[in-house]
Amino acid sequence: VLPITNSADLPRKQVLFLTQVVRQEGINSLSGDSFQILTQENLEALLPPGKTLADCIDQCAIKTGKNLKAHYVITGQLQKAMQSYRLTLGLYGTRSGRYLEGLTVAASDILELEAEIKRRGRALYAALQTDAEGSRFALGGSGAIVVETKPPEPVVMTKQLQEQEFVAFTSAPSGAEVRVDGHSVCRTPCQ
Repeated sequence: VLPITNSADLPRKQVLFLTQVVRQEGINSLSGDSFQILTQENLEALLPPGKTLADCIDQCAIKTGKNLKAHYVITGQLQKAMQSYRLTLGLYGTRSGRYLEGLTVAASDILELEAEIKRRGRALYAALQTDAEGSRFALGGSGAIVVETKPPEPVVMTKQLQEQEFVAFTSAPSGAEVRVDGHSVCRTPCQ
């Protein structure tokens, strides 16, 4: 997860907490087997030399997403104005380099920010899901990498079988359903 940029001078632990709240909202919003969110450690290994995750906002985040073959990235900036905090999240398309969606939440303290993220954060992930229709990879969750694993289109094969023939089925990833005459017979790999 790319950390939220901290212009509010909050303690590091509180900013990491807010980053995790945004990330968890992504996990909740993108639940099921369709998405996988990678760890912060995985992201750090892929950064350009001399860059930290905190440096990766806007163009750097988009470039990181492209390097990971991801389609989307979500970044966050935390600011303090008067007696309130403002967290601005942005969803960017890595292929197009375009800003796609944003969300700003404001509150007087960290716990109120948490509640606002939980209340309104799904809208950002809904935009990601809508835009990701038909794509294979996405990046979300305040910079968390999300890999979309939509099932492939069915492959139809026809062959006149001899009396007895041996047939083996494999797929990547495994687990594809094999149907014969409309009936499910196994999941790959199978014979």
